[in-house]
Amino acid sequence: MSKKLSKNSIAIIALIVFTLYAIVSTIFISNDINNRKKEFATLQEQIEEQGVLNKEIKELVEGGSANEDYIVKMAREKLNFVFPDETVYKDIVGN
Repeated sequence: MSKKLSKNSIAIIALIVFTLYAIVSTIFISNDINNRKKEFATLQEQIEEQGVLNKEIKELVEGGSANEDYIVKMAREKLNFVFPDETVYKDIVGN
C-alpha cells in the first residue's frame, strides 16, 4: 500500500512542478509579448515620422528653386558644408 501512495505522491509532485513551470513560462512570455508590442509601436511611430519627412523632401525636390534655402540649411547643419569663400570660426572656450 505504501508503494501506491508513493507513486501517487510522485505524480502529484510532478503535476505541481509542471503547473508551476507553465505559470512561470506564461508570465515570462506575456512580459515578452508586452515588450514586443511597445517596440512595435515605437517602430510604427518612426515609420510614420520617416514617411512625413520623405513627403516633405519629395515636395522640396519637386519644388524647384524655392527649396535652395532649405538645401543650404541642411548642408550646413547635417553635413557641415560651407561655401568656398566662407571662413568658419569655432568656439573652443565651451561654456
